[in-house]
Amino acid sequence: MAQARRFVFYEIGGFDLSQGLACLPLEQQVLVRDLAWYYDNVGALVLHDVVDLEPVAGYLGGSIIDTWEKMCPLIEAERAKRADSGSADPGRWQEYFQYLYNLVEIRRPQYARDKKLRASEKIPLRVMIRRKLMSEDSPLN
Repeated sequence: MAQARRFVFYEIGGFDLSQGLACLPLEQQVLVRDLAWYYDNVGALVLHDVVDLEPVAGYLGGSIIDTWEKMCPLIEAERAKRADSGSADPGRWQEYFQYLYNLVEIRRPQYARDKKLRASEKIPLRVMIRRKLMSEDSPLN
């Protein structure tokens, strides 16, 4: 995992991500795909209330944000390729990862780690999430 994150943070920008995973050498394709699947699986666990968002955002939040933002063009390209090939639901590829990214954007890692801020919260997290997901600029709309 550390090798994959290092590649995404420092090297992925040197590739034409509009080609999707195919732009990467095979070894890096596997690293990037596995890292994306990891965050996608964590997002599924958070969405289905198996895992609380707070510890995920507090511990992995910065990495989730950075990784999504660097990999987003590649993910969009992969979705387009899947649509072109007739995939039944191409937009679902890395959908939970995208969901997780949006949640962590709302609940910043520093906030998730600060119990005093959370204790003084006036608006419940679920309300904040609903507002973000229903906003016009949400990528989930």
